[in-house]
Amino acid sequence: MALPPQQNPYPRPVQRELKFDVISEAFNAMTANWKVFALAGAITTGPVLVMAIIGYIIMIAVMMPSIMSNNDPSPFVMLPAQLLFYVLMLVGYAMGGPGYLGCARIALAIRRKEPLTTDMAKIGLTRIVQGSIAGGIVYGGVMLGTMCCYVPGFLWGGLSTGAYTAMVLDENLAPMDAAKESMAVMKPQMWMAALLYFVASLIASLGVIACFVGIIFTMPLLAIIMGLSYMDMKFGIGQSDRALEVVPPVSQ
Repeated sequence: MALPPQQNPYPRPVQRELKFDVISEAFNAMTANWKVFALAGAITTGPVLVMAIIGYIIMIAVMMPSIMSNNDPSPFVMLPAQLLFYVLMLVGYAMGGPGYLGCARIALAIRRKEPLTTDMAKIGLTRIVQGSIAGGIVYGGVMLGTMCCYVPGFLWGGLSTGAYTAMVLDENLAPMDAAKESMAVMKPQMWMAALLYFVASLIASLGVIACFVGIIFTMPLLAIIMGLSYMDMKFGIGQSDRALEVVPPVSQ
């Protein structure tokens, strides 16, 4: 006699695949928990905005003498200034790494169906050094790849952004090991990961349209979307670090 479905000794294999459904999953969580997302976004984008402002002030100071004299700025002056600007942006995104750890914790809570709290958004502040190193690794690769015709940057972002979620799942995991773990998990669908990262980046940047204020709500979506995707590839679609509870059918 055949066993009931819930007692099937031959369960279906876990389906690991990247789907754009994670975008709506993250967006629905944002609309229902906007205060948590705003705090995560402030922690993530604050250092970036500060470094960007400093960089622009330096660029203006460098160009001002040439502008006042109606001359083009010397490339020997502009190139070092531009290089310094990129370095400052790298520092800013690295300092935003702890914020991305908070976003990864939010992604895990979304998948576990836990209530989202502001403490989750702040969890990376207890791991500032590790989070900053992870931020430097992830964004550094994105920045360098973007300079090489963009595609390598999206590819690196798609493969490595799951490092934040890996570090939340295993607090003993070093940033570089977390990046390697993320790349190993995402590699089977690396091009889909790159496309998803590209789309997630566009969504995350939409907040700039609202006078930059909206970016504190949208910026966390990047790490959260990629974190959900990482869990889909590591544990199976719709899963987290533990199998979601399945309610058995009611006997008739």
